[in-house]
Amino acid sequence: MEINDIDFDTIIWIDSSLSILDKLNYLNRYLHKNKLKPLFISRNEKISRLLKKRGIISMSIIQTAIFLLKSTRLKDIIYLKNGSNSILENQKSWDDIHANLLKKRRNYSFKHFYNYFIDLFLKNIFQVSIIFLIKKGYLKNILILNGLNTFGYLLTKICHKYNLPFMFWENGLKSKTLFIHPFGVNAYGRKSNSLLKIKPDKIKKLKTFINEFVNPKSKNILCPLQFDIDTNILCGSQFIDCEHFLKDILFPLSQNLKNHNFFIRPHPKQNKIKKEIKEIIENSHNIFIDYKKNVDDILDKSDLVICINSTVGFTAFSSGIPVISFGRSFWNDSNFHYFLEINKINFEFFYNNSTLNSSHNIIAEVDKRSLCFDEYLPSLLKFSEASFMQYDPKLFFPDKIKIYE
Repeated sequence: MEINDIDFDTIIWIDSSLSILDKLNYLNRYLHKNKLKPLFISRNEKISRLLKKRGIISMSIIQTAIFLLKSTRLKDIIYLKNGSNSILENQKSWDDIHANLLKKRRNYSFKHFYNYFIDLFLKNIFQVSIIFLIKKGYLKNILILNGLNTFGYLLTKICHKYNLPFMFWENGLKSKTLFIHPFGVNAYGRKSNSLLKIKPDKIKKLKTFINEFVNPKSKNILCPLQFDIDTNILCGSQFIDCEHFLKDILFPLSQNLKNHNFFIRPHPKQNKIKKEIKEIIENSHNIFIDYKKNVDDILDKSDLVICINSTVGFTAFSSGIPVISFGRSFWNDSNFHYFLEINKINFEFFYNNSTLNSSHNIIAEVDKRSLCFDEYLPSLLKFSEASFMQYDPKLFFPDKIKIYE
């Protein structure tokens, strides 16, 4: 195939997820309906093969590079030499955050250590391929999966450098949706200055917190844990990991709410619990571990959800279950933003209750920015050159505990 045979103008970075192939199929149809010509690029060939079986134009990073290499002439290399060297004002801060995130993931396990070095190799190939396509005029838009993963962040920087319109996308919180947002869709999906303006009347003592936000009738409390190196935890909360959250928030609450049952649900990717934590749970009469794969089963029996910023929280309060979340995410309602004074550290928390009108606004906001299977909204895709990288990270992330050092 020659380079002249390329028939796409929009790249969608999809990473490697088997669980959302149906949603990607729908996204492909949606883009075509909006008169775009998409090419889906994945980290590995397995995903691209599965997409091709569905009639979707897709390549892995290596396949894209080989495809370009076969059609490249010597004079084409000139296109890669001279480019804009502009750097955003806050880029150094974001680069530092991204580098530390990669460092934490690299050191987390052998699998992540191995993937880190594979990504170093793939990243260089990926960068050259994307810049080549931009400079030759083939690329008009880019849809980026998330924002702070290795390839998503690289694409964000390339788009800024070459003034290429782009947006971020992520697997939707509802079963038949994809979420699309100009600022990324995790903890940094929503700018807020409220973190820098702590009002004394919003700081709650533990007893006050319990009396105000925990209904005595809420006997069954679900605590869904997240992956320890989840960007939402590392960037969007004051916690180092889930163990930190359990020790400083959940265990003190369980000691003060002796007539309530706390069900801890480990993340499917990290269902092993440390010996020290397991001993605390075994010695407690009201804390239990729930390993059920289907979260709906336990949500049906839960009266309240307490989490960091797990998407289970959104699922819960959109179903009418009150949620207390100790960490920023795009679905947190800032109208219920408080600080809990516990262990001499103020932990912010958000209280969501779907019986309140302001919480319904969150659901409406998610619906508005979600690509729902039941309808086509042409106005949803508004590619622009704006993103989180143009702002100081403090507008997105809590910084009361410095976890990047």
